[in-house]
This record gives sequence, C-alpha cells and structure tokens, in this order.
Amino acid sequence: MLTYEGFKKIGFGDKVSDELFVELANVLGQSHFSKEKSGSNKSARDTEIEYQKYREKIGVGIKNTIADIETLGFDYIVIDEAHRCKNVFDSVKLKEKKDTKRFNIQGQVSETGIKAFFLCNYIQRKVGKNVCLLTATPFTNSALEIFSMLSLVAYENLRGMNIYNINEFFETFVLPTYEYVANYKNEIEEKEVVKSFNNRLILQKLIYNNINYKTGEEAGVKRPCKINLPKVNTTKDGVATKLPPNKQILTYLKPSVRQEINQKAIINLARSSTQGKLDMANLLRSLNYSLDNALSPFLYEKEEQPANASEYVDESPKIKYIMECIRSVKQYHEKRKEHVSGQVVYMNRGKQYFPLIKEYLETDVGYQRNVDFISGGRKYKVDQVEIIDSSVSPAKKEKVKEAFLAGDCKVIIGTATIREGIDLQKKGTVIYNGYPDWNPTDVRQLEGRVWRQGNEYGYVRVVMPLVQDSMDVFIFQKLEEKSNRINDIWYRGDRGNVLDLESLDPEEVKFALITNLEELAKVEIAKQVKIQSRKVEGIGHNISVLKEFNSDYNRYQRYREELIKHIQYWAKTIGDYDYVKNPLSKEQLKKYDEQRRKLIKNDVELYDDLKKFMETVPLEDKYILQLARKVAGRKDYFDHYRIEYFKEYLARIRKAEKSVLAAAGYTIDDNIDEVISHFSKDLEKANAELARIKSTDHRKEVVDEIAEKKKAMAVQGKSIADRVKDFKELNYLLDYKFTDVDPLVCEIPTKGLKQKATKTGDFKFKLQVQRKRAKAKLLLLN
Repeated sequence: MLTYEGFKKIGFGDKVSDELFVELANVLGQSHFSKEKSGSNKSARDTEIEYQKYREKIGVGIKNTIADIETLGFDYIVIDEAHRCKNVFDSVKLKEKKDTKRFNIQGQVSETGIKAFFLCNYIQRKVGKNVCLLTATPFTNSALEIFSMLSLVAYENLRGMNIYNINEFFETFVLPTYEYVANYKNEIEEKEVVKSFNNRLILQKLIYNNINYKTGEEAGVKRPCKINLPKVNTTKDGVATKLPPNKQILTYLKPSVRQEINQKAIINLARSSTQGKLDMANLLRSLNYSLDNALSPFLYEKEEQPANASEYVDESPKIKYIMECIRSVKQYHEKRKEHVSGQVVYMNRGKQYFPLIKEYLETDVGYQRNVDFISGGRKYKVDQVEIIDSSVSPAKKEKVKEAFLAGDCKVIIGTATIREGIDLQKKGTVIYNGYPDWNPTDVRQLEGRVWRQGNEYGYVRVVMPLVQDSMDVFIFQKLEEKSNRINDIWYRGDRGNVLDLESLDPEEVKFALITNLEELAKVEIAKQVKIQSRKVEGIGHNISVLKEFNSDYNRYQRYREELIKHIQYWAKTIGDYDYVKNPLSKEQLKKYDEQRRKLIKNDVELYDDLKKFMETVPLEDKYILQLARKVAGRKDYFDHYRIEYFKEYLARIRKAEKSVLAAAGYTIDDNIDEVISHFSKDLEKANAELARIKSTDHRKEVVDEIAEKKKAMAVQGKSIADRVKDFKELNYLLDYKFTDVDPLVCEIPTKGLKQKATKTGDFKFKLQVQRKRAKAKLLLLN
C-alpha cells in the first residue's frame, strides 16, 4: 500500500519509457501510425515539436522517482480518490476547417494524472485489466476528463471499438454546439462548447462496462436525511419543482453598507471591462471580487485589517449568520443537557482570518480550549474549535478528525482541504458552505464529509448563506440549474441527474453583474443578429449550390461515363497481354528476374479485379474510384485527370445531396427548380426576421425581457436575526437519531410530530434497492 507521495516515487526504465512514448503519441493521435486517421498534415518540424511535448510528459512521469515499476513486479493497481487522476489530457487539436467536426477544447493536466496514465497503461498492456479506480466523482463536466478516466481503465475496450486516440473518441461521441459570445474586440463570435453526446447508448455501455457507478441508495447505503438551505426546490419522482414562496426556507442576507459600497465599485469595474475592447479577465476578476466581498469586505479591501475578532465577524453578515446558527445549535443541546453535535464551516477563501473566527467562537459563543481527548488509550488536548487548512500537518489533521468523531472537538473551520478524504460524519449535524463553488461535484464532495453512512443523527443540514445583490446568488442559481438538468452520460431509466456538461459562461457573469439594461440588450441583439444572419447566409448558399446543381450533375454523369470507359480500355489492354491470355507456369516464371515476376503477378491480379468490374451491375461510385486508383497506381499511362474530374463533381453532387437536399427533405430526383423556389421563399422569411430583430420595437422587447429576467434573479435579503430565526426553527431536527428516520422519506417532518421509523420502512428501502439493481442489470443487458 502506498500514499500518493509514494505513488509519485514509482517510475520506469528506458525500455518502458520508449513504449510509453509510442502509447502517448498514439493516444493523442499524433504518431506516424495514426496520421491518416487523425487527418494530420503536420510538417516534420511541427511533429517533432509535438513529440518534444510528449517527452516532457515522460519526464514528469519519472521525475524524482526511486524505483521502476517493471522491477517492482506489480501486476495490479488500485487507486483511491481516483478523481485526482482525471486530468491527463489538456486539449483536442483544432482540425482543418474542411473537416466535418472541429474541436478546440481545452482542459487542465496534473502530474498525478500523467503518472497514473503511465502506470495504468503499463499494467494494462503487460497484465490485462488489472486496474481498479475508487472515487465517488469519476469526472465532472469535461469530455476530456471522461476520456482521461477511460484511458486509465479501458485500454483494450477502446481499441476494440477502433478508438485509438483522443480525436477518434471526440469524433465518435462528442457533439459540439456553438454559442455566441463577445470576443476581445467586443464582436460577437462563435464559441464551441460540449453539451451532449453522439452515440450515447454506446458510450454509456463503454462507461458502465468499466465504471461501476452507484448512488448511495443503489448501493444500499443508509445515510441520514439531507436538508439543503436555502430550500427553494422539492423533488418528486426524480423531477425538481420550485416550492411556493411560503414553503421556501431561505438564507438570503442583506449586505452591510460597507459591502454595498464595495459592490458598486465591483460593478463599475465590470462595466468598464465591456466598454471598448472587452476585458474578459477583468470581468472574471469582478466575479471573484464580488464573491470575496460577500464573504467579508476585508477580503476585498486587502489594505484594511480588522481590529479584532468581533469587528471581522460583525462586518460580514454571512459570517455573523454562521456564528449565530452555530450558537443556536449549541444552546439547543445544552438546554436539553445533551451532547453538543458537531458543525463544519467551509470557506475556501480568507484562511488568514480563520483564527479570528475561532477566537470569536471561543470568547463570544463559549466553546472551550484544551479539553481532554482520549485516543488509543492516550490522553490528548484539543480545542473545541479547530482549523484545518493546507498548512496543517497530516498528523494534526488526523488528530482533529478523531476528536471531532469522538465529539470532543465541536466545530471545524476548513478550506478545500476538508472537501475530500476526511470523514466527519459520526456526530456532525450541520455543514456551512460560506464560499459557494460553481461546480456541483465540489459541492457534493463537501456535503459528503457529514452526509454519509455512520452518522448518529437522522438529519443533516447543508447551509449556504447568500448575500443579496452579490454573485453569491448567481452562483447558487447556476448550481440549481446544473443539479436539476438530466445528464446524458449517467442518465438511465431509473436515475436522474448526477453531473452536468456545461461550464461557467463569462457572458452569464456579465449578465449577472451589469445593471445597464440597454447595454445588455445591445449584446443580446448582436447575438440574435449573428444567428439570424447565419441562417440567411446558409439559405443563400444553398440556393447558390442548387443553381449549379444541374450543370454539376451533367458533368458528374459525363466524367463518370468517361472514367468507366477508360477503366474498360485498360481491362482490354491488360487482357491482351500474352502472359494474361496464356498464364505462365511456375517453371516459365523462373526464367524471369524477380522484378519481372512481380510485375506479371500484379497484372494478372489486376486483370481479375477488372473482370469483376466489367461484370458488376450497377456500379457504385465508390467502387469505380477505388478500382481507378488501383489501376492508376500500377499503370503510369492511366489518365489521372479523369479520376480528379470525376471525384470533384462527385463531391459536389454528394455535398448538395447531403447538406442541402436531404437536410430539407428532398432528393436528387426532385425537380430542382421547384426546390430552389421553396428555398427562395424561406430566404424572404429569414430576411424579414432579420429586419425585425434589428428594429426598434424588438430592442424594446429585449430590454423588457432582460428586466424580467433580472427581476427573477434578484432576491430579497433579510436581517441576520430573521434568517437565524428561520434556521433555529429547524433545530428540532436535532432530536431525530438515525434510527428515527426513514431514508425513503426525507422531507422535513412537522414539528412536534416525531415518529420512530418502522421496520416496514427498512424493508421497503431494501426492496427498492433490489428493484433498482435489477433495473440497472436489465438496462446493461439491453
């Protein structure tokens, strides 16, 4: 068993390095074996530059290693928390414009991912499928991550499907779409994004054959009920619907005067980023500034420092709200003279101020320092409030975790360090997310610290306080959208959303931050004009193609007939060769040198092909070209121009047939003049729509629509006291132990009507699990 540090110490020798270089080049579709498949037309110099990048990756794989895998004799590899290895490949190359698909997708790579690829590739090639990856979130919203994870475990399966490199994977499965965004010149341009997949059932089968993914319920894991705050949606039969206002439990807070002043400055920065040359970097900075300011104005005003812990807490409605909620839980337990449950505070910003939050919880809320903690028969000292961030040693982190599980440590304040790999569930009842992440899987990882099997309590609250008029609300709404959207990859008949394919769009950030409706309308109309203009251009192009169609079709037929006659001429010519008319015996062939014997053999074989050609009716265009190229390759006097002419007009006809006629429901047998007339009417309608989009009336409509959308996005914050009161009203959930709840019914129970879960509920849970397992097996068999 190895830690990740030990994992990084395993390398490979020179021979394995050479093999891995070839594998890496093949997977990325850049080796000389895969040029034809990938469509690469790189020069030798460009190819060598690419190869140098691969050698650098090999260098990453052997950096600071102390032992080679081939000498260690490992024949099986198991990687826990394997999502750390999902970033292996960083891009899919932009292909030539003549190709049907153009991918220019970018991602991130990690040293751990590269190392895992090399070691897993070695094990799979040398031993077989002896790779096991353990993770709750195998990939997030990236097609690159999907391919990366499959490359770690599905080496042979991918090859068995003739997917030898990343380009072929994208060509087979990824369905790119285009969105219109503003570029650095403030012009509207297309941006390629991946939102869905082609051949989804095949991809699902490939994934499920190699990744045994189960939700907690499918695996029979009994967890406490999870209550998300703010609670704005409810889920029934896998479908999320919005709750009526009187049923919603919100955490929206009014900003302080200081935060409002800062937010105005942030909005001004965002507005200036869109005037003249668009500064997308500043626009995204504005997003982060707004999130920082919503957590604490001191994170935005970096020059200012709080005088003490009270000032730091009091100046942030969000932190003050969390402190008062923590106080209410502590007081609820103490009033009943019972053990105080554990609470976790997550903030992936401002760790330099964590000691002030800890101090406030100790001096103002009443948590103690230096309490006794017994582990392994030894007595230790621990504070009831502890901090875990990247600076904390593994030993201290483990000690704090054990103290929290034992109930001696009551509150943990942590950064992303606590998001994975640390289980805090035994006595934990509330987790506060003070800095929202826009990736749903990051949120799921965080929730899993407390919301997991083995918790003594029946309900766990996951609380995300949000500050009004800040990017907090925007990020939360994005999380809601992502979490409610059915995912193409994981969706099966018995499962809804797990992950989402979309990423954060800077244009959405701009919409959330900018308050000038006219400016937003200008951008929206520019996008609409671009889309409609493309339709107009497309219809006009189709009409142009069709106007040339009749003459192109006549030329196609003429050149086809001429090429067939030319092939027939060569069939007669070769058939008149003496050694073709009268085949030579083996003894007769020995009289000739090897080169002459090879020529005779090739001519005889070629004549056999030509005879089949003469007898074939009807002749397919592909067959004609195939045989013509074969004859031209062996006979110098074959007229190559006949092939080129036929190929050119065949391509024109097929393009018109596929991209113009078939797309509109026509065939080459239809009256082309009538088809052109129909397209001309469509062009008139498209031009009329374009004129409407550019009109003043439409601009007013767009402004009104944006105003309504902004109104829907706006939320009304309340005072800290009001929101804490809403939270405190749910503290009766602390009375429920795990044995008191039915995991199949996780709605908020009515206060004062506590009922113990029956054994029937446990039976129903097991029965439902078995049904879901059976459904999953049937789907895979199909």
